[in-house]
Amino acid sequence: MILLKSLLTEDQNVSSISPRDIYNFYFLATAVSQSPNLLHTPYGEYIADYYLGNLKTKYVSTYTPLLVKQLQKYASQKNRVEKGFDIKKVHLDASLDDLAAQMKLTKRSDRAISAGAERENKAWVFISDHLAKLSHATAPKDILSNIDRINNATHNTGTLILGKFINGGELLAALNACANVTNLSYITNKVDSDVKDILNQENEPLTELLTRTFNRPLIKILQD
Repeated sequence: MILLKSLLTEDQNVSSISPRDIYNFYFLATAVSQSPNLLHTPYGEYIADYYLGNLKTKYVSTYTPLLVKQLQKYASQKNRVEKGFDIKKVHLDASLDDLAAQMKLTKRSDRAISAGAERENKAWVFISDHLAKLSHATAPKDILSNIDRINNATHNTGTLILGKFINGGELLAALNACANVTNLSYITNKVDSDVKDILNQENEPLTELLTRTFNRPLIKILQD
């Protein structure tokens, strides 16, 4: 179970993102980037509904408490929120649209400003915007695009936000693996068999993708 460090208690039911989710995601993202019609077959529609639908749910339910924690922290500190910020809209049942709107009213710390940083809280505005977009996404390409942006989002220290979770080290290791290989064969033993089978559909066999070397790492495939 993914828990936010020093925030969530064991009885809070938070969906977990696992390293296997990361591998499944970039395997699917690579396959779909090479053959967009893969998800329009009956089997592809099952994969899109089950895997991408579940991933969307996991990311939304896992990251919502993180945004709430950040917003509560800003509200409790001097000179971190703009006029119009409404703490009553910051809670676990809030929509991600509302949380993203409140995040736009936050500011970086005075310490950061004195070190020459901009006042705008760009890093957290970026991730809250993509989480809000993900919450509304229904098309596979939109789910893939927003999860990819969330995976690669950094906070103001420049480190990946994925590392803020209790199993963050494992998630970052999986992300790093996908960032350092250009061939699906390196991760086939880390993905679900159902996901691999998307390349072996009767009408569109694409097993050659398993041995194809791409011109950029798997983690960059969606950014082509």
